[in-house]
Amino acid sequence: MMQDLKIQGLVKGSEQAILFGQLHGVSSVLYLITSLCGLALVLLRVNPQFSTDALSMRKSLLK
Repeated sequence: MMQDLKIQGLVKGSEQAILFGQLHGVSSVLYLITSLCGLALVLLRVNPQFSTDALSMRKSLLK
């Protein structure tokens, strides 16, 4: 889709230019969300072994 827009060229105010702007806006929002999630993981220092520790605790409780 983006390559088609690039091949056709963008004329200011055209339907293709509007579509490009919308797609660019969507990708910018998704990038922002991804960046904020990554920042939250760094700030909260999420331990990747947490899920395995919780699983082993559950298993020991069930014994």
